[in-house]
Amino acid sequence: MSEMKEHYRKPIEGVFKVEQLDKDGNVIDVYESSNKIMRDSKLSMAEVMSGTLAGAGDPLFINLLVLGTEGHNENLLFPKDIDYARKDLFAKELNKPTYPIRWDTHGNLEDEGYDPNLPGPHTESSTIRIYRESSLDNETIVFEVLIPKENGNNAGGPVAYTEAALYTSYYQNNDPNNLHYGTIFAMRTFPAKIKDSATELKITWRIIF
Repeated sequence: MSEMKEHYRKPIEGVFKVEQLDKDGNVIDVYESSNKIMRDSKLSMAEVMSGTLAGAGDPLFINLLVLGTEGHNENLLFPKDIDYARKDLFAKELNKPTYPIRWDTHGNLEDEGYDPNLPGPHTESSTIRIYRESSLDNETIVFEVLIPKENGNNAGGPVAYTEAALYTSYYQNNDPNNLHYGTIFAMRTFPAKIKDSATELKITWRIIF
């Protein structure tokens, strides 16, 4: 009798896309790739399913997108490999500039650009859109974040972003003097996208269940 085997799809997948837009909203550069769902995503999912709260009675959910500046090797166009067990972006680990964007349970912007390593990073508010896509086999959460021209720059000067991550609110601390972005969920390194006062960045991140 032949042995019966059951095959399961990988439970969570993801697709990351970053677009660079000119002042008229035209796409001038784009990078799209599958992301890496990190080891600690399992921790977050297990805590969600068990009804854990993130703190002060707050729900545990994905509430933070962070761009970083250390996701490359010596050449800005050559991304670093990502280890599945990483706890943070390379930039956060190295105390280098990052650009965080945080939202509430309704998808409303709560704060952005509060990393003390990146001075004067924003004057406007980024736009956040969170929605679901359904198919026969999958349920997808889509996070769309548009960073305007005035934001994400280094006191008005250009910044080369080479990594991004989604974090959950689990173990999150928003005090700039003791900043902890929470528990990493997904991450992607990519060839540098230059953010300056003449360009916008649009991040589209799909988490597929």
